[in-house]
Amino acid sequence: MFDLRLDLVGDFTIQPTRMDLTGTYAKKKFTARYYQGDRLRGILISSGTLKQIDSAKSELKRALGK
Repeated sequence: MFDLRLDLVGDFTIQPTRMDLTGTYAKKKFTARYYQGDRLRGILISSGTLKQIDSAKSELKRALGK
């Protein structure tokens, strides 16, 4: 677990009510989306590229209406 590189995008101060995990933990390449109700609050990316991080930022902005 300590050899993971994690990028956090969004607000993680609010406790999520649900989470969606895609990818595989064993390969250390996964993405977790954190929701408060139906609203996306944060995205965690493991071993992500800059393109994936920028895409997550855009996705979160669209979800929050910014």
